Amino acid sequence: MGQSPAMLLLLLIVLLILSIGGGGWGYSRYGAVGLSPAAVVLLVVDDAADRELVTRTASSLVAASAPEIPAPTVQVVVGAHRPDLVSVGPFQVDRRSASGLRIALAVALALIAGLASWIAIGARRAHDGR
Repeated sequence: MGQSPAMLLLLLIVLLILSIGGGGWGYSRYGAVGLSPAAVVLLVVDDAADRELVTRTASSLVAASAPEIPAPTVQVVVGAHRPDLVSVGPFQVDRRSASGLRIALAVALALIAGLASWIAIGARRAHDGR
C-alpha cells in the first residue's frame, strides 16, 4: 500500500526530466511555445482527510495563482493510514501500543522506587554505623 520515499523521489525525478526534455521534442523549431499552459497537481494525504475539500481548495489555489491555466488537473491520493492516538501520561501513542507503554512505565516506576529505597537504606545504615 504505502510507497517508499525513494520511489516517490524517483517518480518526481523522471517527471522532471520528461517535462524539461519534452518541451522541445517533436515540435517545430521554437519548441512548445504555441501550446497552451497546463498544470498538474498531485497531493498525497492520509486516509482521514476530506479529499473533496482538498481537491476544491487546491483547484482554487491553482486558479488564483495561475489564472492563464484553463483547467488544472488536481489528483488527491491516499498515502498513509492516520493512526488512532491516545494519551498515556505525557505521551501520545497508537491505541495498540498504549497497554505496552503503561506496563513499561509501571516497571520503570517500580525500578526507580526500588533503587531509591536501596539508596535510602544504604545511607541510613552508613549514618547509623558512624
